[in-house]
Amino acid sequence: MHALKDEAFIVRHAGPADVPALNEAIATIDEETEFLGLPGEYLRRWAPGFAERLAAMNEKGTGAYFLAEHGGAVVGFLGAFAGGLKRTRGVVYIAHVGVRAAWRGQGVGSALFAAIEDWAHGQGAWRFDLRVDTQNARGLAL
Repeated sequence: MHALKDEAFIVRHAGPADVPALNEAIATIDEETEFLGLPGEYLRRWAPGFAERLAAMNEKGTGAYFLAEHGGAVVGFLGAFAGGLKRTRGVVYIAHVGVRAAWRGQGVGSALFAAIEDWAHGQGAWRFDLRVDTQNARGLAL
């Protein structure tokens, strides 16, 4: 458990049962930032079938989502995927990161990155790729 000021959050591996809460958090974070999907876009384009895709990633070790929770609510998430080809399996692409506005700058993003790094090393990863918008100062700092 990670303590922040007077509040605490936990970071854990997400499973298919977490998808409804994760979908809600992703949609909310999309509304709180200009660096992810347009409001409503995630729910229309990516949320359908997410539970099945997440189950397959977890089973095959081809990707993972971690979430940060406080009081049962998702306050942040990070999704990453291993390379799709056998020779690129050790390259992990960090593709989807978001933290609720009220929790930014409090260590949630760092804790999520530490969790995915541990997962990736367990998968034999040797490289991480992360793309950040040049205008996203928080993302660049993270």
